[in-house]
Order: sequence, then C-alpha cells, then structure tokens
Amino acid sequence: MGEVQVYQVLLRYDWTPAFQAGVVLSILSFGALMVLRRIYGNSKRSESIT
Repeated sequence: MGEVQVYQVLLRYDWTPAFQAGVVLSILSFGALMVLRRIYGNSKRSESIT
C-alpha cells in the first residue's frame, strides 16, 4: 500500500520552475534519443551501434 501514497505525493508535488525545466529536459532528451536511434537504425552502421 506504500506505493499508492508515494504516487499521491508525486501528483501533489509543487511544480517549481526548476522542476518543470527538469521534466521538459527529460522529455526532450528522451525524444532526441528515439530520433537518433531511428536514424542510426535505418543506416548501414546499425550493426556496430546495437
């Protein structure tokens, strides 16, 4: 039951500008990683990267 309380705390977390910037940066970096993996996945060099 402890996990439910943790999720409630996270949902009520104070969205400070620094926290928002961290979330946005995480989403952008994850998106960039997906794009790079897609680009390299379509190239002939995919064997060396994977």
